[in-house]
Formats: sequence, C-alpha cells, structure tokens
Amino acid sequence: MKQETHLEAAKRHRAADMLAQGHFEMAGGKACSVGCFTHELGLDPSDIAGYAKHYNIPEWAARLEEAVFEGLPAGDAINWHVQFAEAAENVTNWTAKYHTTMVVILEVALPHDKSGVVQRVIDLHKRGPSVTDEEWAAAGAAAWAAAWAAAGAAAGAAAGAAAWAAAWAAAGAAAWAAAGAAAWLKIRDAFILETTQ
Repeated sequence: MKQETHLEAAKRHRAADMLAQGHFEMAGGKACSVGCFTHELGLDPSDIAGYAKHYNIPEWAARLEEAVFEGLPAGDAINWHVQFAEAAENVTNWTAKYHTTMVVILEVALPHDKSGVVQRVIDLHKRGPSVTDEEWAAAGAAAWAAAWAAAGAAAGAAAGAAAWAAAWAAAGAAAWAAAGAAAWLKIRDAFILETTQ
C-alpha cells in the first residue's frame, strides 16, 4: 500500500475537521498542525523534530509551520495546515527558503529595534550562503550586546538574570502583539508564494 504523502495527510486532517489551535495533544479528535501529524506517527505530541524528519522537511520549517498556525486567525490557520504542506512539496532549495523567510520574520521586529542589529542580520540573510561564519558570529555578538543593553534599560536597577529574561521576553512579546495577525499573514504569504526557492 502506498504511503500517504505529507500533503495528502494535511488535506485529510482539514477535511476531517481535526485541527485546533492551542494544544499539541489530540483532544476531542483535534490537535494543532504538528500535533495532528505526531499523533498519527505515534510520536510525542510536541516532537517537531521527529515530524520534520519523517516528512523530510527541515526542523526550522516545521517549527515555523506550528508558530504560524498558532498565530493566524482560526480559519486561516486551518487552511495554512494544507498550504504549508503544499508549499513544502515544491521547495527546491531549503537554504534559500530559510534566508528569505528569516528576512520576512525579522522585518516584523525591525520597527522595534533601536540598535541596528536587526537590519544587520536582515542584510546577512539577504546575502545568504555567501556569508562567512565570522560574519554570523559578529552579528550574533552584536545581537547579544544589544539584548543586554535593552534589558538594562528595560529592567532599570534590577540586575539579576531573571529580571533581564523577563524584560527581554516582555519586549519580544510587545513587538509581536503590536504586529498582530498581520505579521503572521505576511510570513504565511511569503512562505507559500515563494515556493521555488
């Protein structure tokens, strides 16, 4: 018997009304995007890496699939489940797809970045595979420095690691809350419209 493809399974999940945001575990016959697959594969409900390996897609893409599924309005999320599988089937260069997708994601944070680091990383992603390990390391160091500076400003006199983590998490949450569903729709559209990369 022929094994069901990723896209065939996704279409079946949507047709059977198996999709629900908010939980990996199958509850009442419904689960999130990744949860539907992991349930049927006999994996731990949140085993994104196992799901990605089974369908031969990069783990980053499977994580993106789930994040976008949870961020979209419910009706769009259910359709995204199939749109992701269909787009993934047509990707010919996952490295190029990673870089173009990261540019779109980072553009959401760009208006909230006063350090210039986000634009620097966007520029590196636009160059793609030609970026050296040293350039990525330098950008990473700059990102950490900016994060510490932002945390210091946000946390005020609080000096502990817990205060820094809370301030940084709040800043990240604020950026995504400000962007709202429009950001998730933009990421979805970028992923499904540029499938030949």
